[in-house]
Amino acid sequence: RRGLLSYFAFLREVYRLDSRDTVLQLAPTTFDAAVRDTLAPLVAGARLVLTTEDEARDPAAILASIRDRSVTCLLSVVPTLLRGLAEAADAGHPTGDSLRLVLSSGEALRVRESAAMRRAFGPALWLVNQYGATECTLSSTWCAANGAAEGTGALPLGRPIFNSRVMVLDGSLQVAPIGAAGEVFISGPGLARGYLDRPDLTAASFLPDPYSAEAGMRLYRLGDVARWRTDGTLEYLGRADRQVKVRGVRVEPEEVEAVLRQHPAVRAAAVVARPDPAGELELVAFLETADGAEPVVKEIEQHCAGHLPAAMTPAAFVSLPALPRSAHGKIDRQVLCNWQFARGPRLGRHRLPRGDTEKRLAELLSQLLEVAPVGAEDRFVDLGGHSVSAIRLTSRIKREFGVDLPLRLVFTLQTVAAIAAELDSRRGAAVAPAIAVAERRGRRMRRSALGAEG
Repeated sequence: RRGLLSYFAFLREVYRLDSRDTVLQLAPTTFDAAVRDTLAPLVAGARLVLTTEDEARDPAAILASIRDRSVTCLLSVVPTLLRGLAEAADAGHPTGDSLRLVLSSGEALRVRESAAMRRAFGPALWLVNQYGATECTLSSTWCAANGAAEGTGALPLGRPIFNSRVMVLDGSLQVAPIGAAGEVFISGPGLARGYLDRPDLTAASFLPDPYSAEAGMRLYRLGDVARWRTDGTLEYLGRADRQVKVRGVRVEPEEVEAVLRQHPAVRAAAVVARPDPAGELELVAFLETADGAEPVVKEIEQHCAGHLPAAMTPAAFVSLPALPRSAHGKIDRQVLCNWQFARGPRLGRHRLPRGDTEKRLAELLSQLLEVAPVGAEDRFVDLGGHSVSAIRLTSRIKREFGVDLPLRLVFTLQTVAAIAAELDSRRGAAVAPAIAVAERRGRRMRRSALGAEG
């Protein structure tokens, strides 16, 4: 409670969250950010607008809510969704003029997202990069993005929020000088007690605080490497371990590798995080097969799906006769990070697209996901599609076909043929409702006239 109250005070005093604001809830209720989305506006006296799960993932629906409900604040948005909002705005979805504050967290916020949001919502938008961990209650540092940086890189992590102490320490837990790299440690009232029933993990990450005069205080080791700039802001440099964040979810590649090695056809596996064709981080699994047998990708995908959540399932599987290794016999992951491989449909029957809509949609997917060829029965996820590329797809569909396709239908319909049929159906129905409405209005007008005469 102390951590939450401290953070809520920061929202009210720094971001001026008050009774004049309307906050749109976007974070799933099973995610800790939902506490910020739901309790923070109520504590500040602001209006809270709830969304369904489908609406919270659909940029077009979010823009409609912002416009129709005069939303002023989005408190929990990951950068991938920011890009989706900007693309939806570029595709012609009106944004309205009410939005004033957006808090971004979960992934690195880059200058390009900041610029895209300002183009979509105007230069007065206050976009903030937040940094922290679930173990530290919502956020520990903040950095206003407006004019904060130039170029195309990531924004700084910023400065500590109220009552949060952020330290950069070297390998001996000594304070690193300004400009020197070190591990990030955080303490304060928001710090968790530890991991439930995991004393080993707790002892490794929650350390006694040698710099606090208060007895029993601890430091939390985030595993991030950073340095203090001369202007007093914290700059993120990377990870001290192999943990990565894929679309806002923390992933340990070793866990994915362990599941892959359970498949009987896999002798060795290496999972690396690398940018996809659109520049988003994704997991790629490189497989060395037992006795040279070619693994069936569908079986391996099903095996992963049965043992891993979606965010930890690799987006691509590459089979190699032998994984590259260093002179000491270790897998050379740097080589794999730059390994070139052909992307293409992995599952299903290949049928050439028929008709104008199927052909245009297949070409759009080929450009978006950089795969070829794209068949009519190929599924979106099997082509390498995920939630982020689905957002881009719906924006491109809006521009190309003039249809607002709900995001959920991309995953429900799945195949090129099914999505194309839905587009044709929606385009064909676009004229009919106007005629029907006119007829109903006409009948209402006649009944009204008869009533007046009577």
